[in-house]
Amino acid sequence: MINKSIELPVMFFGEQQSLENWLENNHDTSPGIRLQIAKKNSGVVTVSYDEALESALCYGWVDSQKEKFDEKMWVQRFTPRRARSIWSKVNKDKAELLITNGRMK
Repeated sequence: MINKSIELPVMFFGEQQSLENWLENNHDTSPGIRLQIAKKNSGVVTVSYDEALESALCYGWVDSQKEKFDEKMWVQRFTPRRARSIWSKVNKDKAELLITNGRMK
């Protein structure tokens, strides 16, 4: 079980491939991250929430709490999915599509 009191690092990725590279190297050892995601019209380029969720699901991770960060960003918590956790319909549908497309790791 993930301890929610653990302070997860805040991380920034400018594109989806950079996040996927990080997940490839760290998905099985990291307790999770708090990912910076740019707000619309902020002028900052980051991985989008949808891209981040897709990448996370590919490596067995899920999203949880969203937190305010500053006027241009928010952070989304991503952690490894627990073996017995219940899949949300949205994540289940996305995972099935990723499986069909051969993206699951």
